[in-house]
Order: sequence, then structure tokens, then C-alpha cells
Amino acid sequence: MPLGTLGAVGGRPGDEPPKGRDAVDLDDTRAQEKRRYARYPYTLCVRCQPAPPVNADWTENLSLGGAFVRTDQPLCAGQQVVATVSFPGLLEPMNVPARVAWVRSLDAMTGGGVGVEFVDSQPAARLKSLLDDSGAPNAGVEAEPFRLLVAEDNARLAATYERLVDQLPTVRAAGISARFATDGRQALDLIEAQGVDMVITDIYMPVMDGYELIRRLRADLATSRIPIMVVTGGRGDERKKVEDLGADAFSFKPMFFGRLLETIARLVQFRRREVNVLQ
Repeated sequence: MPLGTLGAVGGRPGDEPPKGRDAVDLDDTRAQEKRRYARYPYTLCVRCQPAPPVNADWTENLSLGGAFVRTDQPLCAGQQVVATVSFPGLLEPMNVPARVAWVRSLDAMTGGGVGVEFVDSQPAARLKSLLDDSGAPNAGVEAEPFRLLVAEDNARLAATYERLVDQLPTVRAAGISARFATDGRQALDLIEAQGVDMVITDIYMPVMDGYELIRRLRADLATSRIPIMVVTGGRGDERKKVEDLGADAFSFKPMFFGRLLETIARLVQFRRREVNVLQ
């Protein structure tokens, strides 16, 4: 399965555009797009093909006209790509033809990325349906809570995550049920006792680390298909290791956990509405 990568965050796309006339042209292009298209707070996995599957990355400021993609891929302005947009366990891949409109160089503070413009005036029908549906009211039916498990040994981070789950209206409305574990062993016990729909895990934890947690989840038929997202403060070969173990997505700390939660909540609601239409 392709591994998505959510890059380290900081700043806003385009805070430091190139100097000179190009900067003026770039600002004008962005202003025109902002007038034409509403922006949506989705953090979705995107692979800009042609590229190896491991070079999957994530969106910011998604609109019907395009998106900012956090990536370290060597993409160039003007390059034609196919953006495959998805989200582990909640959104099936959809292909959208796109053009790289601008490039932000990689740096330690803001990370790197590219602005992509969807060249088809009518993007994939399901993407349009998803975006148009983002402000719709709740599904209006009784539904089982979406069970999210977060394995994080940093008490301060875990408390922040838990507070976001409790306070974000979109997350509460979607019925996201989040539980927290301080190590992989506790995470496995919670999953065995109560089940789970998605796992977000750190790597470096006491008792049992994230590597072993992923290995055991993938080895058990009952848990082998659970979507797993990995978040770590390490800067070594963690990404390759968790990919080999079967994780679905990867992020270096820090991350926009609130935005990620809201994306999960909106996608859960979107899928429930789709089910209602089919019934």
C-alpha cells in the first residue's frame, strides 16, 4: 500500500514568494484563485505522478481549483502531473490531472511544497461532491461512533490531542470517539477490548514501540486492515521502516493535529451521507 507523508508544519503556503516581478505575478495568480474558489480545510493524501508510490504527500488549502501539497519531491513549475487524492480508510483514490503552478523550496521552518492547479475545469466528480458537502449539516441518522486510537507517550501532546477532540465542533458532531494509550502494549489491549477504526501512533514509546505495534497489528487477521498513521519526532529512517511494516501514512512532528481531526470528521460524515443516498 502506498505510504502518505505529512510533512512538518509551520507558516502558511506562500508566506515568502519569490522576489521581483515573479512575486507580483504569483500573488495575482493566488488572489484570482482565491476569488474563484473557496478553500477547504482538508488534509488529504496526494501522490503527484509520475513519482514512486513512497513519495506520497499531503494537501493544504484544498479547493476545486487546486491545492498546496507539502512534499520534498523534485517537482518543477509548469510540470504536468496526475494528483491521486485519497485518505487511508476513508477516501478511495481519485485521479485529478494537474499542473505544478509554483514551488516552495524546502527549509527547516516551513517545509517544502508545491502549488498545483487542477487543469480539468470539472475535477473528479467525487472530489467535487466531497468539497461541496463539507459545509452540509450532520448526516441526521444514528451511527456508530468512529473509534480513533492515539498512542502517544508524551503527556503534554496527548493532553493537547484530547482537548482538541473535546473542543472541535466538527469532531464532536461526527461522533469521533478517541482513546489514548501511552505505549504500544496498552494500545493493543485497548484495541483487543474495544475495537478501533483508525490508529495514530508515535514510534518511540516505552514498553512497546510503534514499530512492534504496527508489526503485531498487521500480523493479526482481525486487525490487519486497520488504517495506521505514524507520527514521530525522529529524523532517521523511520519512514522507510514503517512503510515496510505496512503503515498507511507518516508525519514528522510537529503536525496540525486539529486539522487532521477535522478532516477525519468530515470524511466520516461524507461517507455516512453516501451510505444514506444508496439506501
